[in-house]
Amino acid sequence: MAEHGAIQRDCGIVPRDNSLAENRREHMRVIWFLTIVCIFSGQTTAQQVTESVPISHGITISGGIGNYAVRDEYISEEKYSGSMPSVNLGWSRFHGNHSYFLNLRYRGSTEIKNYTITTNIREFQFSQGFLYPVCSTTLFSKDLFVVLGPITDLYFFYNKPRIAVSGFDYAQSFALLLSVGVRSDAILPLSKSVKIEGILQFDILSMGGRMVDEEEEDISPVKPLTLFAGTHGVFDIGIRYHVTERISTKVSLETNLTRITAWEPLLSARESFTIGITYGL
Repeated sequence: MAEHGAIQRDCGIVPRDNSLAENRREHMRVIWFLTIVCIFSGQTTAQQVTESVPISHGITISGGIGNYAVRDEYISEEKYSGSMPSVNLGWSRFHGNHSYFLNLRYRGSTEIKNYTITTNIREFQFSQGFLYPVCSTTLFSKDLFVVLGPITDLYFFYNKPRIAVSGFDYAQSFALLLSVGVRSDAILPLSKSVKIEGILQFDILSMGGRMVDEEEEDISPVKPLTLFAGTHGVFDIGIRYHVTERISTKVSLETNLTRITAWEPLLSARESFTIGITYGL
């Protein structure tokens, strides 16, 4: 692509940051550790857990802001970073022995930078799935509940740098994942009105799409992807407080990680502070 070299020269020399996701990986292990603890030590049956698991169902609206970093090698091998806000809208309800949920996330910023070059980033994610009780156990003398289930996930990424191009050249990039994956939630009630909640979600198999330069590369823009070639993951841990029987608020730390390597690599990570409110149905 004609603009690749020009963009890289204009950005300046920035050392390649191979540790972009290193400090997120520890976070991604927490819920799986709790799940394993629960599976091997839990003594209750799934039906017993279903009757008592304290999942907060209803309509949820949340928003947050945090640090974002991306390296989109279709545009440049350099890292762009900055502050990015987000808005989340969710709905969940208990059906028989499982919980059903829908979740919509939107993130975007026009001020993601590499020195004097800025880019417009937009990310959209829509997830839906089912959560089944795995078991309950005791952690720090408190009851710990774990639910686990399959999801379907749609993730879209768009990147448009603010640079001058000539002729019919253009500088933009996109990626798409239509995936099936897994989600695990852990709930640790501390009191009748306060509990700690953790969420781990990631894609396992995807149909991926990526912008390619058809004039220079004979490569398909659509491919089936495994977890190792393309995935998007979300980790969230926070504290929920029940104001009333129906209304609760949650303050949490959320981490999003995207890694696509089937084409020119795309790696993005975001860590944000979020506040949300849930109205129980």
